[in-house]
Order: sequence, then C-alpha cells, then structure tokens
Amino acid sequence: MKKLQKFLAVSMAAILTFGLCACEKPAESAGSASTSEETSASASTEASVETPAPETEAEVEYLPTLLKRSYYYPDASNKFFIVKGTEVLGEYDVPEIMMYNSWFLNGDYIFFQDSYDGELADGDLNSCVYKAYNYKTGETKDLVTVQWGGFIDFYDDKIILTAANWYAGQYREYWFDPETLEEIEYTDTFWDNLPYDAIIERIPMDNTYFNAKCAERMVDETGYIKVKVEGEYYNYDGKTLNRFTEFPAEDSENQDILNYDGEHILYTCYEGGNYDDRRLVCINLNTNDRQVVSETYNTCLGTQGSVTYFTEEGEGLYGGESTTIYSYDIDKSLKQKVVTLTKKPGDGNTYYASSVTVLNGDTLYTYSALDTDLEWSLIKDGKLVPLGIDKQEFGWAKYGHIDAVSYTQLCEFCGNPIYQCYAEYPVLDASVGPKAAELNKLFEERAKTYAEEEHEADGYKSTSAEDCEDMGHGQYYGKVTFDRTIRELKTLGNYLVVNSDGYWYGGGAHGMPYMDSNLYDLTTGVQVTIKDIFPGTEEDLKRIVAEKTKEDFLSYSEDERPYAWDEDGDAVYQHAYEYISFDNFPVTYDEGKLWIEYPPYEMSSYAAGFIEVPISYEDLGITALK
Repeated sequence: MKKLQKFLAVSMAAILTFGLCACEKPAESAGSASTSEETSASASTEASVETPAPETEAEVEYLPTLLKRSYYYPDASNKFFIVKGTEVLGEYDVPEIMMYNSWFLNGDYIFFQDSYDGELADGDLNSCVYKAYNYKTGETKDLVTVQWGGFIDFYDDKIILTAANWYAGQYREYWFDPETLEEIEYTDTFWDNLPYDAIIERIPMDNTYFNAKCAERMVDETGYIKVKVEGEYYNYDGKTLNRFTEFPAEDSENQDILNYDGEHILYTCYEGGNYDDRRLVCINLNTNDRQVVSETYNTCLGTQGSVTYFTEEGEGLYGGESTTIYSYDIDKSLKQKVVTLTKKPGDGNTYYASSVTVLNGDTLYTYSALDTDLEWSLIKDGKLVPLGIDKQEFGWAKYGHIDAVSYTQLCEFCGNPIYQCYAEYPVLDASVGPKAAELNKLFEERAKTYAEEEHEADGYKSTSAEDCEDMGHGQYYGKVTFDRTIRELKTLGNYLVVNSDGYWYGGGAHGMPYMDSNLYDLTTGVQVTIKDIFPGTEEDLKRIVAEKTKEDFLSYSEDERPYAWDEDGDAVYQHAYEYISFDNFPVTYDEGKLWIEYPPYEMSSYAAGFIEVPISYEDLGITALK
C-alpha cells in the first residue's frame, strides 16, 4: 500500500507570531516559556477577565458530539468518535468519501459537503453535493446539489442548508426533516429583495464555519441578518436593507463579524492589512460604547447564543507560545478564561487550537498533548479531562524527550522581528546507547546553529527607520521564519533515525515545507549518510531510484497521478536520474524500506506536496538497517 502523500506546511496564522526576545540575543531554551493572563491595555474600555465558578454535574447538559482530527493532522487516524461529556458512545471508521470534509452531526446523521464535477440543468459547473451519512447503518443519502458551498444549521426542528447561487444573484435555503431527510417544500421569498452582490455575514457555531446560524435563527434573535453590499454593512429583514451605523474610526478596516444581537456587534478588525495585529471588539449600538475584548485575537472556535469562544495569541518565546481559549458574552459584556493550552517541545502542531478544538453547545473538547501522547480531552473548569480515545504516543517517547531553542532578531530601527527560528532537538536517555551523551551535545549544537543563522534576515534589514515600512516590518510577510520540529525517533539495526519536519517562510503567499531523516551510528556516535550504507556507486543509486520513481508514476491512473511536470514514464525516469545524487538524497528511513521525498515543485505543484516513492532495502542492497 502506498504511503499517503504528506504536505506538512505549517499553518501560517499560527507560526507567524511575534517573539519576545531582544535584538541580537542568543538562542534560548523554549521548553519553559512563561505565559501571562493580563489583558492588553487599550484606549477604549477594556474587557476584564473573570474566572467562571466550577460547574456541578447537575448544571452540565452534554450533547452528543463528533470528534475527529483534521485530515491534514500528522498521522490522523481513520476513526471518529461520538461522545457525550466523558462518556464515549461509539467509535466508527471514516468513509473515504468523508475523509476531507467538514461535518455536522444531528441525531444519527452526519451532514457533509462533497464536490461534484458535473453539469446542472442551467449549465453551471463545479457544484457541491450535500449528503447525509448514517453512522449507525453506514448508508449515505444525497440531499441536494447546489452551485456553491454553504452552511448548515439545525433550527426549529429542521435541518436548514443555506447555499449561494452567485450567478443568479441570490441565496437559497433548503429545509429537510431531521429524521426522514425528506426535503420540506416551502416558498422561499426571504432572499428576493437582497441585491445581487450582497454577501451575508456567516455567524459560525463551530471552528469550520460549516455549522453556522441560519437566517431564521438570526431573525428570531435580532429581527434581521447582517449583509455586506459593496463593502458596506446593512441589516436585512427579508424586505428592506437598512444601512448600519459606521464602525468606530479606529476599527474602520477589515471587519469580520462573529456575533450580533439587537444591541451589540462583536467583530474582529485589523489596520492596514496587518493580519498580525487583529483585535476583537464589541460595540453597544444604543450607547456607542466600544469595548476591546482582545488585543491579541487569533481564531474563532464558534458561537453559541450570545457567547463566542475564541483563542488569543500566546505569550512566550517564538515557537513555544501557549494558546489561551476565552469566551465572551455580548449580553453581559463578560470575558472569561476557559483554558490555557501550553506548547511544549515535541508536541508537534497540537498547539494550533483552532484545528484541534471542537465546540458543541457550550462544551469544548480538544486533541492535545498529555505527557508523552496525544488524545482527546474534555475541557472542564479550566482543566483537561482525558477521554482515553484516539491516543497516539509521540514518536520520540521511547528514547528520551525533546528540547528546543528559540531565536528572534529584531530590527535595530523599529524593533519588529525580522528573523525568527524555532528548532527542536532530541535528548536521549542513557539507555539508548553508550554514545547518548555525545549525541545529545551534537543535537543541541546543531539546533543552535539552525536558530542563529542571522544571514537569513539580510533581505529584511533596514538601513534607516524610513525603510521599515517599505520592508514590511510589523507585517506577517516582513520577516523570515524557520521552524524545525522532531517528528519521530527510531532505531534500525545499530542506527538511530531522527525524522524532522520544517517550514521556511520568507514573504509571499506561502513558504516551503521540508522534511529530513538523519542516521547516527549508536556505537560510534557519528552521523552516516546514504553513501556510507549503500554498497554500490552513485551511478547505481541514481539508476535504482529513477527506475522506482518511474514505476511509481506508472502505478497511478492518469486522472489520479500526482506528477505534473513530466508526461510519461521515460521523462520521469530522466528527471529523477538527474535529481538524485549522494549529496542530494531527500529521504525518510523506515522499517524495511526508505522513502524518496520529492519536495513541492520538484515533480509537481506546491499543492501536491511531497511525492513519496518507496524503495526496499533489499532492492538497494542495504543490509545495515535490517
């Protein structure tokens, strides 16, 4: 079976945060980054943070909740779970058709959106099919095919799908019986008076925005829905558009409304396109009072009634920032801390709370690190209550622990970061071998070298204070970031394998992911390369890898083939032959085989990620790793 192609690009919103180190400061350990619960000062009224009283079991009404890691999550399992509080109601296999979709659970059905490359009656292409999957029987039913994707809500005993038909200039709702899934026929006139170019403000009820408040819910709660027309906000009640009063001058750019009622609007905003400086603000429409809820807003986890859950950018050394989840009640103007998720070296990408936290009702679950493994936990009273499901031990846990160094170089004129690096390294237990201490010293020295390569920032250094704005300082794109994390440690024969992932960003739409796999002789403490363990010549290696790459190319059907630049097997063979050498051998060492890791852009597009080609040690004549 082919190994799944991995695209390990780190979430840009999560990694591009500011470090707190001094300019030209030596690399520091990231293992003990401190956090702060203070709220940033603001010129406007500032939301104070309160700690909620512990809940009693009688006060908690848990709802059945679907838990599944995102498909792009490292080593995500093919399972999903239905839980109710700490009670696990069932464990199920994920159907392939649902692997890459957002889900909404109601009763026995999971609703999801699937792409459809077909033709509708009006001739429009690239549509979406909404489906319902009965997780108890395994049956799937098509509900409706629409032109563009939308969102789903369960309200007034109906499943309500809101979808956009932009070419026709109109939204439309589809109603379904939640038990029979039969479509409920009705005359939908609510959208008739909405302008062609109007865009409705989707109020998310989860972190995917797939479950969002329908128009019926919002009209019942507030009397209208909010829409944007030509960049201006209006209240729409199904008949008329009423212009919304201007946002405060300091919040006039780039709003994203997260919640509203008849008296309040909760929104995010940032000035001048600086995505790193987002704040969360609530205004009272009756008094025009403006309250800054958060100066370091990060992501929305969802809204339930008047309460919105969100994360704030953490404090700490670059790469070791914690993430704190808060709730904010617009009716009570009340901000409460829910929990702080602390990032530790070796945790991988788990501190990106937006992708691993599930909100249902007023209950939160998170897939987070607990000691040496990952598992789902219920968030209760500011603590994580492990559920014991979907447990995954870290790939380094049997051999020791992981430490890290963090480095930030600041501009001498404006004080903003121009280069930041986070580099993890293994710390081996003595039981690994007699050279464990020597290897630990080597690993730490190399991590510091990664972190302190200040020349990476040369392209972003200013020669005067006037240059800083032109260089993009203070913006997410105005610096270089480099992250290296340890994915796995293992032993093959007498060798230690250190598998790492990384991501480099230097401006533009995206950065570049990378992965490497290094071998160390446990007897001598010396690093070895493919040249040391391969019995043949470099020419032999090039020929074998090229042939196996050609075989991999031909194993795909033409429609599913990830290779994009070469048209046939012979061209792929030549491409691989010219690319591979003793000095250029992108590899992951595994049991019984290795994987050639062709990086993005080498054999295909950036979106295709790494193209991985397996080659057995037997085919290579390698005996040292058996």
